[in-house]
Amino acid sequence: MNDQELLAPLRELEPPPTNADLVTDAVRRGRLVRRRRSRTLAGTAGVVALALAGAGVAVAVSPDAPPRKVGAAPSAAATALRTAGRPPTTAPQRFDPATMWFSLGWRPDRGTYWQLDTSEYRQRIRWLAGDPGAGAAAGGSVAVELFAGGAGWEDPLNDGIGAGLDDRPANREPPHGTTGPTIDGTPSYWLDSGFAGAELAWQWAPGAYAVVAVDRLGGADDRATALRLVRAITVRREAVRLPFRMAAPPKTLPLRAVHAYLSGADYGATVTYSERASMLGPTRAARMVAFQLLADDRRGSNGNHKIPDPNTTIDGHPAWYSTSSFGNESTWLYDVSGNLIKVDTWDAHGTEQLGGAGSTTRYAKRIHPVSDPTDRAGWAAMPH
Repeated sequence: MNDQELLAPLRELEPPPTNADLVTDAVRRGRLVRRRRSRTLAGTAGVVALALAGAGVAVAVSPDAPPRKVGAAPSAAATALRTAGRPPTTAPQRFDPATMWFSLGWRPDRGTYWQLDTSEYRQRIRWLAGDPGAGAAAGGSVAVELFAGGAGWEDPLNDGIGAGLDDRPANREPPHGTTGPTIDGTPSYWLDSGFAGAELAWQWAPGAYAVVAVDRLGGADDRATALRLVRAITVRREAVRLPFRMAAPPKTLPLRAVHAYLSGADYGATVTYSERASMLGPTRAARMVAFQLLADDRRGSNGNHKIPDPNTTIDGHPAWYSTSSFGNESTWLYDVSGNLIKVDTWDAHGTEQLGGAGSTTRYAKRIHPVSDPTDRAGWAAMPH
């Protein structure tokens, strides 16, 4: 899939012309919006998205549990499995995106690129054999995704892009496929997928689906890897954490989604807020604010990673400040502990929701990376 296809849902968003590279980069790395198969993303909701990234791009959330031994990989012909924890009796109709509802106790050895997504309707942990933005996803990936009660389900690998706004799954009917093993006493189904070598779906709680997808990562038998991942799932609530500290936006902008990634020295985080869950509406305007932190080594590069030259100085840091006729506002601070901090509103309504003219500068000055963003153990709790 090329960048133009990924950008199709964003063409109505009317970003500031000088931020075109921001949009391309964000979509390419899966930080802002999950591509929907048959809809155009736009909206009438005031939105705030906050992001921090290191030597690459992405977004940040609560760490999953450290890898632990879960025994030998089960046979792909297994007829009954149990997840690692006690299965819940109920599932929320909507997730709190600041809380991760599950962790994984095992990952494939070649899974070096970690991604985590939370939104109101879905939560996903994904491991890849390298940076997906660099085309390394061709080396394979695995993903586990849990969906809220009554929300439906979707293929976790359908596009490799993180949870986004108005992120209801496309499939509302129960999954159909070849009968798989019972999981915690409930039926499962092997699904036909154009994105994974093996895909298994079941209800992790009554009325709430889970899907495990494996594509050429973890061994020669994708189904055996999928079953091993099932056994490594523990349903438990953990606070979402970020590789930076930030000030919470106004209460009129509830949290809608978080996306995170880490791979060696490459890290990042995006947190999205909006006054409404849906960005779909008759005005087809994107009322959004984005907070980001990126590695400064991107400055002066070309293409999707191009960063504008500073045009001012803020608190002793080279900075780039911009406004446009749409009412959007951008403040980017360079050289902040080796990072680039970015706060962008996408239209006048988003600017107003954040606090009016100058609000992007005020919030940018209050974003602080943790001492070591490459260590998820040291990531900071989200503000309330």
